[in-house]
Amino acid sequence: MQLIVEPLELLVWALFVLAIVGLALCWLSDRAVARVLSPQRRRAPVAGPMPALSILKPVKGVDDGLRENLLSIAQQDYPLFEVLIGAEDPDDPALAVAREVAREVAATHPQVKVRIHVCPSDGGLNPKVSILRRLSILARHDLVLISDSNVRARPGYLAATVGELSGDVGLVSHLVASQGEQNLAAVFEGLHLLTFVARAMALTSVYLGRPCVVGKSMLLRLSALHRVGGWSLVRDVLAEDYAIGRAFSQAGLQVIHAPEVLFTFNRHWPLARFVNRHLRWGQMRRRVCLGAYLCEPLFNPTALFFLAAMAAVAAADLPGWFLPACALGVALKFRIDRLLWRRMRGEDAPARAMLLALPKDLLVLGLWAVGLVRRTIDWRGNVLLVGPGSRLMRPTGSGLLGRRRRPADAVDRMEAA
Repeated sequence: MQLIVEPLELLVWALFVLAIVGLALCWLSDRAVARVLSPQRRRAPVAGPMPALSILKPVKGVDDGLRENLLSIAQQDYPLFEVLIGAEDPDDPALAVAREVAREVAATHPQVKVRIHVCPSDGGLNPKVSILRRLSILARHDLVLISDSNVRARPGYLAATVGELSGDVGLVSHLVASQGEQNLAAVFEGLHLLTFVARAMALTSVYLGRPCVVGKSMLLRLSALHRVGGWSLVRDVLAEDYAIGRAFSQAGLQVIHAPEVLFTFNRHWPLARFVNRHLRWGQMRRRVCLGAYLCEPLFNPTALFFLAAMAAVAAADLPGWFLPACALGVALKFRIDRLLWRRMRGEDAPARAMLLALPKDLLVLGLWAVGLVRRTIDWRGNVLLVGPGSRLMRPTGSGLLGRRRRPADAVDRMEAA
């Protein structure tokens, strides 16, 4: 029996120490978030007229609040911009919503052109990149903002973001939070964007000097993108946003996070969507940097404290203070999560969000473990293999994604024209 208890006690103490380290890491990351969002980081307003801008909006299916999301962009107070909305399927229901928005904008903001396009696949395995390639060809301006369909922009978002693109800055991204959650999985998503995604982005940016770009919002110049490899660089890459940011950085162009939070709108999510999404993201991060992926549980000390407490109950002969110490650790984590929620979202965290934090953290830890060994993803109905650097491959092994295909060659020639 002693041989069984000793390894269990070792596991208990290992989990407890890792949870303490994770708690400190979360606190440190929150300081990084505060630095990223500091008003003192905001750059001086652009001198002279604001540059013309093309906004690229890939869509698939009707996201929560899609109409309001599109209007929040199209009705921005900005001198000259256009909105290009594209979907791969001509029968995608999101296009019907987009056409309704285009008619409303034409009536209320006639200076803003909303153009809708069907963007057939170019043969690449990243469907979002395929749409963006086509939209960028049709864009009338060099300065483009890539904006996901679930982004809910605040007034002044365009002017503030463009104002950050000056000097040697080549790409501007944002820390992301969500709003509008009304069911379990949507609350899970909102919590995870705050308690993991925002912290990881800020930590790598402030302390490691390597901004982690999330493609919800990316402002860049197409001419600069073409110089670093163009869309061909990422046509078969799952983490296209990260790869683009890295290419800009390696080319000597500064990649920054704007000092404001970008909101997405997530009202009702099926739990399966949350699970599938974060299994996909987990495999993506593992393939981008295994070392960083192995450290990710440190951002989840709540689950580590809980597992340490459960193991301590099984071990049975640990100090009496151990379980209260685990409970205190969980309470401290909830406290710093609530402070981060207020900093990012400008409001107090609802009680239900905090009640769901522990089950969310346990689920995410399980998804992280599955992501260590799983190699396939189900993305928009396509089953794909994820290779090194998050490069996508066909499950049959017949074609590595980097292989050139005739449709992509044609698009490359159009990009260069």
